[in-house]
Amino acid sequence: MTQQTFEQTANLVKEWGKSKNLIHPGNMQRQFDKFQEEVAELKEAFYIYIHNADDQNYMNFLLELGDVLVTMILLAECDDTELGDALLAAYGKIKNRTGKTIAGQFIKD
Repeated sequence: MTQQTFEQTANLVKEWGKSKNLIHPGNMQRQFDKFQEEVAELKEAFYIYIHNADDQNYMNFLLELGDVLVTMILLAECDDTELGDALLAAYGKIKNRTGKTIAGQFIKD
């Protein structure tokens, strides 16, 4: 498999979405619904994988995680939003948070 950057692959996803007429503001609700559907599938794959960590379950988890990313990219494109901007904004929100990690989860003050 050829190594590609996240940005290169995201651009391929955007082009695919455009070729399927998925990327326009009128599709935002449908893309959000699809995102939620994919998150539910990821949740199922995650629980199967953590309880039976074999190669097949890992690949299914990886594919479902990728499907979530695809729907996020398409949703953002419907609103002409860059995911990098959203990530940067989220980091700006959390970077100075204080708190502690309990059982693998960060609990903010």
